[in-house]
Amino acid sequence: ELTNQLNRGISLIDTQSEKEALAQLNLSACRKAEAAIAYQAGLDYAKIGLQLLGEQAWQSQYEMALTFHNLAAELSAFCGDIPNMEASFSAVLQHTQSPLEQVNVYRIKIFSQTAQNQLAEAIDTAKESLANFDVLLPESPTYHDIQQAMGTVNQLLGERTVDELIDLPEMVDPEQKAIIDTIMSVAAATYMSGSLLYPILIALAVQFSIKHGNAAPSVHSYACYGMMTCNIAKDVGTGILYGQLTQQLIPKIEDKVFKPEGLLVTGLFIAHRNNHIESTQSLLREAYASAVEVGNLVVTGYAAGILCANAFWTAQPLSAREE
Repeated sequence: ELTNQLNRGISLIDTQSEKEALAQLNLSACRKAEAAIAYQAGLDYAKIGLQLLGEQAWQSQYEMALTFHNLAAELSAFCGDIPNMEASFSAVLQHTQSPLEQVNVYRIKIFSQTAQNQLAEAIDTAKESLANFDVLLPESPTYHDIQQAMGTVNQLLGERTVDELIDLPEMVDPEQKAIIDTIMSVAAATYMSGSLLYPILIALAVQFSIKHGNAAPSVHSYACYGMMTCNIAKDVGTGILYGQLTQQLIPKIEDKVFKPEGLLVTGLFIAHRNNHIESTQSLLREAYASAVEVGNLVVTGYAAGILCANAFWTAQPLSAREE
């Protein structure tokens, strides 16, 4: 409320130092609004903050300008304000040089393009981001590439069992974390488009986890690899182990942004292989709830739809799903 009152008096502020102090208050308010899922309010605070910093923001308050643009891009994507999201994306690319400083807006753009069903564009955006880290993907992937990628996972696993991956150390290298984050951000686009890049990317993400440790995206990648192991390698037993690994890893990972995808994939593609389909409903309900919590509208929609479909197949009244 204090920030709102001060914002009404912006025209009365004369000095740049006072404007920057108010911009800092707007930054705090923006973060609180985002955490409360008040996306439009958060976006308004971000816009006011950037207005207060002025045209020389990148020269005088570099870190704050970068943070504001990251928040503005994400909140704009949530609010469907695509032009503003694109403007923040372009501003970050124009004023930063480090791939690590750019990876977040690339991830946001991938999310936005996927939500708009611009799947080819999302894949191209991911390729551009990964190339900044010298990770080059095949232009025309083949089934041989898939087999090779999955073979590499088996080599890295060695004598260890799947359940032992829960004891891997935490991934700490910022570049490796950025790479696996980008890989898993585009997983949905590659899957929905039917691209052969999908299994290659998933296997690559699992390779990064085995070599560098577990991270938030590992939750999603293990689930997807479990699905691949069932469908491609025809090894249902091992696939189930990867699904169980996903569920065991979720409580150990503080960042829950990939939790909805991990639960959705496990509930939809793995859990029913050794349990009655009704038993998957708890996973899907948790996927739905966590997706709402982190603002993942794509998983929210899929989880809700699959919950209703499974209720139908198990002869449950659909009215019960209204809750």
